[in-house]
Amino acid sequence: MNRTGANKTVFRRAKFRMVLIAAVVGLLAAISAVGMAAFLPSEPQEEPVIMEVGGLPVTEAEFLLYMDKERGAVTNYFNVTYGAEDSEAYWTETFGAERPIDKLKQQAMNEAVKGKTLQLLAVEKGLVTDSSFQSFVNQWEKNNTERGESLDQGQAIFGLAQYDLSQYYFYSLSQLRLDLEEQLGEEALKVTKEEVKDRYQFHAAKFENQTQITFNELSVSYSNEEREAAGEKIKLALKLLDSGTPFEEVGRKYGKDGIRQSTLVLNEQASPLKADSMLKQAAEKLKAGEHSAIIDRGSSFSIIQMINKNEQYAVPIATLESQLQSEVLHHKFERYVAEKVKAVKISINQEAFDRLKAGS
Repeated sequence: MNRTGANKTVFRRAKFRMVLIAAVVGLLAAISAVGMAAFLPSEPQEEPVIMEVGGLPVTEAEFLLYMDKERGAVTNYFNVTYGAEDSEAYWTETFGAERPIDKLKQQAMNEAVKGKTLQLLAVEKGLVTDSSFQSFVNQWEKNNTERGESLDQGQAIFGLAQYDLSQYYFYSLSQLRLDLEEQLGEEALKVTKEEVKDRYQFHAAKFENQTQITFNELSVSYSNEEREAAGEKIKLALKLLDSGTPFEEVGRKYGKDGIRQSTLVLNEQASPLKADSMLKQAAEKLKAGEHSAIIDRGSSFSIIQMINKNEQYAVPIATLESQLQSEVLHHKFERYVAEKVKAVKISINQEAFDRLKAGS
């Protein structure tokens, strides 16, 4: 190749490089103008945060769960207070000096603060590691998937076949509350014997002058196949009792396990003793020495005889200790959480909060 041809070739290559560089520079300028995101795989936009409680965000989707939960209470309040009925403009209409939408959002905010404070405490105590709303959503989806698989395999499950997000969210919060109360009851909120005694004395009137009854029970158990025969047997026993045959003698003859003696306090609220409700109802009507009619308990037939009825019985503290301890712990826990809610730092995204609607 001669010198002139070589020069032309070099010139053409140089010119091509310049054009290529210009094109690349133009492309980079275009990318800069429209933003790199246009050329990258799309990702979901971050959900608006309505507020933060102690640094924990409450997303719009999470806040709407609280709004939906409070709708019934708010509509009932405006109906009772102002006679307000549902209408197209109901949520933004003014009744007195109030609007339903404002009260709804305020109540939802109050409840969200309580919920997030519980989550903060649960994280602090090591009960959960992730308190984000997305974590609840992930657990909810996993729970429903597992329930569906169990049903497909013919396995029994506890509760509903599937939970909606609101049901699962508030159920999880209630369980978290119980777990937190139990853990704190072993630590910072441990109940003392003195606190149990104080509660017993404070409610002494509730535990005094109760009716304690002691009775004998003659029982004939049965399976589905044996029910008719057991029914005939207990009828014969009742006939003998009605004729004056001693209860002990009839019990020995017809009672498979002989006679069982039981003692209970009639007022369930004042006593932790858990008696069979049907036996209790029958015993209430009897005087000492009297026997009841036949009582069908679902798996056995029974007849009871009243031995003693003490209508001035004071339930001893030892019998109530477990119940009183639970009550004291619950009250201590409620005060503890209320103090934490009152002290927690709250910040509101006012613009996002104002955009919320009842029908969102």
